[in-house]
Amino acid sequence: MKQDQLYDLAVLDAERSRVLASLRNAGWYYLKDDDLVFAADTSLGGHIMDIRLRLKTTARPKARQRFTLGQVRVHGDQDGLLPPNDSVRVDSLIYINYLNNYRPGAIVRGVFLRPGQFYSEHRTDNTTQYLSSYGVFKSTRVEYVEDTLQPGVLNADVVLVPQKRWSLFYELKAVSKSNNFAGPGLRVGFKDRDAFRGAEILTADVNGRFETQVAGANKGTNAYEVGVKLALQIPRIVPFRVLRASRSAVPTTRAELGYGLFRRVGLYGLESFNTSFGYVWRQNARIWHDVRVPDVSYNSLYYASDAFIAFLDTNLAVKRSFEEQFILGLGYTYTISTRQRRSGSGYLLASIGFDESGNLLSAAYRLGGPRPEGGDLLFDRRFSQFVRFRPELRYYSGKGRRGDQLVARLLAGVAVPYGNSEVIPYVKQFFVGGSNSIRAFRARSVGPGSYVPDAGSGVLIDQTGDIRFEANLEYRFTIAGYLKGALFGDAGNIWLVHDDPQRPGGEFAWENVLSEMALGAGVGLRFDPEVIVVRLDLATPLREPSLSAGDRWVFDDLKPRVFDNVVFNIAIGYPF
Repeated sequence: MKQDQLYDLAVLDAERSRVLASLRNAGWYYLKDDDLVFAADTSLGGHIMDIRLRLKTTARPKARQRFTLGQVRVHGDQDGLLPPNDSVRVDSLIYINYLNNYRPGAIVRGVFLRPGQFYSEHRTDNTTQYLSSYGVFKSTRVEYVEDTLQPGVLNADVVLVPQKRWSLFYELKAVSKSNNFAGPGLRVGFKDRDAFRGAEILTADVNGRFETQVAGANKGTNAYEVGVKLALQIPRIVPFRVLRASRSAVPTTRAELGYGLFRRVGLYGLESFNTSFGYVWRQNARIWHDVRVPDVSYNSLYYASDAFIAFLDTNLAVKRSFEEQFILGLGYTYTISTRQRRSGSGYLLASIGFDESGNLLSAAYRLGGPRPEGGDLLFDRRFSQFVRFRPELRYYSGKGRRGDQLVARLLAGVAVPYGNSEVIPYVKQFFVGGSNSIRAFRARSVGPGSYVPDAGSGVLIDQTGDIRFEANLEYRFTIAGYLKGALFGDAGNIWLVHDDPQRPGGEFAWENVLSEMALGAGVGLRFDPEVIVVRLDLATPLREPSLSAGDRWVFDDLKPRVFDNVVFNIAIGYPF
């Protein structure tokens, strides 16, 4: 609020809220917004008035009193049926044990209240948000009680109710497509929410999926994938102690170890091993970081049929992408949001991801001489060298009073091989299509560019590329209660950085980008009880880049049986 402004009630309300927040963060615990009133003096004339914000005369005496904190007690694993069995002083706080679940230091690290401080609503909110982000508590709250012996003193109780330490979970995902593909997926796991008495979360899971082509030229082609993963999440940065992080979320150290097996029955099989170690932290309420150092994966083609070998022999770029699968590097993702607390206005969420492989190792090898003709090797395997960028932009905007929302997403990516590699490893290439991408096309069935796979080869190969662009627009609306609907449109494609004679039309060219876009649209139903979202999307292709240039629009090409030209997706969670 500034001098010479036009009168605006909304501006006055915002100013009162700002002043109230400042006062409640400086000790005025009982002060409420209706205790502050504006007094206007219009005697100046000339349509001018003086405005003064003051405490109303009928405000309670306690609203005028400033409070400091006395004792701060932390109930680290509170149980409503059990009495406390122990207490210990940590710094200036009193930690109270009920179940002996956690080491006191691991919990009080997230408490930002100290005796002698003025009461602060901001520090209170930070404490509850920080401890909630551990992911091990069912509820977190701070209760204040006036000290009966010391006027103007509040005693604080930080009450933490833990979740069950051990739990089993499962996730089911399925896609059933009228363009001849169908298959379910299942993930089953075990979670320990206090692995080493420091609120660490240890997760072990097994996942699998199966897909089959139920009709068409390659009817009966099956594929399956199984994998196991072990993950540990530690609610602090290990081993470093100095890091600029927000007090609204705990920084975490994450370590993962996984093994997977993918088999396209009768064609080929891939096995993979991966491990990573990294950190995730919020710099402030708007910015967060994700670093993986190192990020290692090893993939090998353990089985190939005669037909697949013959296919690789005539498609050297694809063959090299399967061979160069030793990835040793690092990754980093920067994310920023414009979302404001207690604001219903639209907001942007932008992120840019970067990952690389082999650059530090290749630089070390160069100290010993030039690169040999067969490339640099590690453990008798040629390692991959590349850089990859993955920018993404999302926009969320609320519409109306029933929770309707307009959501847009732009997704891009580029991966460039060099040095020790001629192609990007298969597992790091981009693809489009599927339940979280262009929903009118099955996963990995679009591109690169206008390339048309040879259906007569008898080999069903995933369509991947080095460059990706995708755009999505979705309008979400409430039908009744937890049942919600959606209208959406998706567009995108992938391309190759370098020309591949075996995949004509796949190389990226600016003048062809728009004409080579795949386009689809559809409708969806979502069951959203705010705990888990079950999503059903029905989409149809509108434009297919694999067709000849004059025949790519197919929206008027619906067959007599309309469901022969649509894709039905079942998934868990929103696509973006």
